[in-house]
Amino acid sequence: MMSNVKNYSAQGGEKWVVKGELELTEGGRLLFYGKELKPLVGPADSEADTIAKLKADYNLLLARLYATGIVWADKVDLEDTILAALELLEDALVGEEPGQYPEGVYSAFVAAVETAQEVAAETGITQSQVDAAVAALAAALATFSEGVVSD
Repeated sequence: MMSNVKNYSAQGGEKWVVKGELELTEGGRLLFYGKELKPLVGPADSEADTIAKLKADYNLLLARLYATGIVWADKVDLEDTILAALELLEDALVGEEPGQYPEGVYSAFVAAVETAQEVAAETGITQSQVDAAVAALAAALATFSEGVVSD
């Protein structure tokens, strides 16, 4: 490799070294873990004079960071909970016999799983939104489990 080369591929193409500028021209995209990075216009300096206003400013900044793709929510717990719910649904039978689930209980749980799947598919959502979806699905799972027809 020549010593005057600024930009090159190293380690068998698994790593790019950029010692100069990286310019994306029209139509070019920059991906970070498969998500497109977008420019962020920073908010104005905070003029918050209360903790509530400072929290609002902070949450606005977080929302903008999530929207850029630089920051993203960890969805592992949500995906695991969805998987557990789908496995439970796979074996569930609708009916009024012992071990079965009444139609209303079953339908409500299916709706909760679908809502969680929609959240999991979202991009640019916050960790709080993901955590709320996990809690909602966990609560629905508990309600579903309690709704099984007993002897």
